Amino acid sequence: MVAQGAVDERGLRPTVVRLRNGKIDKVEVGLGIRDAADETVEITSGLAPGDTVLLATNVKRPSVGIIIALWEVRKPITDSQKKTGSFA
Repeated sequence: MVAQGAVDERGLRPTVVRLRNGKIDKVEVGLGIRDAADETVEITSGLAPGDTVLLATNVKRPSVGIIIALWEVRKPITDSQKKTGSFA
């Protein structure tokens, strides 16, 4: 799951901007279930849990001194986790 604001859906395929090893790249992703209450969307392909994405997808080239927000990709919460309260 990632913040909806991290996904750019303006092109033919949705993309996110991933931060990996100090570099950023645009990655095509598959989208799944959206959670309107949490403002998140499931990523079904293109990223792995633990990947870091930028929330400001309209930033083409972050420069020195620019303030960015990051989001760590997480797995969707299962029904059993919701019932038990175990989200580890």
